[in-house]
Amino acid sequence: MRFWPRQAAFAAQASAAPVEYVKVCSLYGAQYYYSPGTDTCINADAGVTNRKVDDGNGGFTTVTGKTALAAHVDDIDNRVTRAFENASISTALAAPDLIQGEHFGLRVNWGNAGAADAFGITGAAVLSEGFAVAAA
Repeated sequence: MRFWPRQAAFAAQASAAPVEYVKVCSLYGAQYYYSPGTDTCINADAGVTNRKVDDGNGGFTTVTGKTALAAHVDDIDNRVTRAFENASISTALAAPDLIQGEHFGLRVNWGNAGAADAFGITGAAVLSEGFAVAAA
């Protein structure tokens, strides 16, 4: 008889309001799943999030965003794209080589890195013996 108070406490906890673990996210399209504890549906393939919020007029509107991981992947992709652009520019802007006896040189180059292309014209001139200037 000593266990009755404990059993009553367990019975009271079991009668708490049920938690909604399943939400329908199919209205956003295929591959969306519900993130428990939030009002957010996440697309597992693209990292896109859709969340229903109150629009202030008694209705709801959908706010679309990205998961933190998807945002970081996009940032890395943008950095790689900029690196390719910079590499193609530096390849296109190679200075001309002047050998002994030459006083002026011009170089036209094409640089390519990834999907980035660059065109460059550079020149070099000898102003006096031992002093040369290069310009891009």
